[in-house]
Amino acid sequence: MLQYFTQLSGKNKPHYAALEVERLSYDGQEYISHLFRISPFRICIGLEEFENPALLLNIPSGKDRKKGGGRKKLSHPEITNTRYTSR
Repeated sequence: MLQYFTQLSGKNKPHYAALEVERLSYDGQEYISHLFRISPFRICIGLEEFENPALLLNIPSGKDRKKGGGRKKLSHPEITNTRYTSR
């Protein structure tokens, strides 16, 4: 089970963990979280996506995450961090 989990993509890992939690039912989320070394929050995301398939449509095909994630670009690139500039 663990070997199969490590071969999955980032998008499929929460889904597989959610399936295993559903199969184990009582206290399965904590067990699977420790076994696969993922956060219980990611398992909850997988459970929500199974309950509401429309959430999966927000993720473009061929991508692991939906658009808009990650660090945002600077709105004013000419402004630098004054803490590290020499005086």
